[in-house]
Amino acid sequence: MIQIDDGFAYDVRVVSEEASVGDYIRLLDRFLDETVAPCFGCDNCCSQRIPLTLPDLYTYAGKDPEEIKVFLKEKCEVVCQGRVVDVKLAQRSDRSCIFLDREKKCCSDHLHRSLVCHSYICIPQTERARLLRETLINKGEDALIGSLCRWGVIDASFAGSYPPEPGWEGKDFEEILLKEVLPLSVFEDLL
Repeated sequence: MIQIDDGFAYDVRVVSEEASVGDYIRLLDRFLDETVAPCFGCDNCCSQRIPLTLPDLYTYAGKDPEEIKVFLKEKCEVVCQGRVVDVKLAQRSDRSCIFLDREKKCCSDHLHRSLVCHSYICIPQTERARLLRETLINKGEDALIGSLCRWGVIDASFAGSYPPEPGWEGKDFEEILLKEVLPLSVFEDLL
């Protein structure tokens, strides 16, 4: 936490050149556990669009293309409009995430939750914390869509809009190094 003009915000800093996306997730989870009040009783974030990244898909469905196809069909919404593809967790008619336990107001698959869920913190954030989160989610989404095109899960004609994202394919969060997937300017700002 750092002081800002109108209170406090959380910030991020990379302390190792070998920091991974898994390290980022683990430290955010620890920060939430130690610093932020539990959110039981509030499920507002579970009614927003929950985009998936390539490692999210591996976490939920494994790396077998057939299992991935089943997961996408049963638990996701894949929308193709023009040159844009959106892959997100499915929502019920009330817009709540399919993994939301509505009675307990918490995630029924909390251990496997997506990057966007891990990194959602409902307190102010610094500009670089926001930029890190957005960049990882956007690049991970692009990596997912590009892979789905190459695997023949969605129309390959979209592949030109989603070229391979170096450092993502076939990797879990622990294997994805921040320095390999972030633009150099973003990475250097985090040091």
